[in-house]
Amino acid sequence: MYKTHFIVFLTAANGVRHHDSNGTRHEVHVRTGGILSAGAIGSPQLLLLSGLGPNSSLLSLNILVVGDHPFVRQFMADNPRNSINLLVPVRLTDVGVRVAGITNSGPYVESLTISRVASIIPFIPNINLIPPANSSVVVF
Repeated sequence: MYKTHFIVFLTAANGVRHHDSNGTRHEVHVRTGGILSAGAIGSPQLLLLSGLGPNSSLLSLNILVVGDHPFVRQFMADNPRNSINLLVPVRLTDVGVRVAGITNSGPYVESLTISRVASIIPFIPNINLIPPANSSVVVF
């Protein structure tokens, strides 16, 4: 697991400082160019924290504006057809919460499963008929 502490940039990102799982600090720089990505939700947040986004939003949060880009974080919507299914060996408590975001320990996603549809069970090989349970994943 890597925890990024600082993105090095003036008007363009040129490096990153992070600690590895042993606590050793590293700093990596690029010579020509690079792509910084944190997924559909995390990438807009990284851009905003880096000073790229709607001028008014950045100024209201006391973030130095590097570039006024009004469409950063716009036009985002959940896609109800995307899912991650996990079969867990133990029953988990249903907390009834749906969250997607970034925490101190990294990106965090939690969702609730729904009852299996009986008509599709014959089409799924080796299906385990344990009732569905709440599944949580912490992505590192």
